Amino acid sequence: MNGQVLVKLPGDVNGDSTVDSTDLGLLGLAWPPGLYVEQCDFNFDGVIDSTDLGTLGINWGQAY
Repeated sequence: MNGQVLVKLPGDVNGDSTVDSTDLGLLGLAWPPGLYVEQCDFNFDGVIDSTDLGTLGINWGQAY
């Protein structure tokens, strides 16, 4: 390990350090019966659902 820590804000699907409409759009594409996208599964339960949408909503507008 090189001493670096990866910080990822739940809801930041595309990894651009901001939770915004792009992330919401990507989550929508993964929503059932869409294609499962691991980056949209914020609680790691194997399902893209309202819990993941809620996580994105809680962090909406946040940046790091």
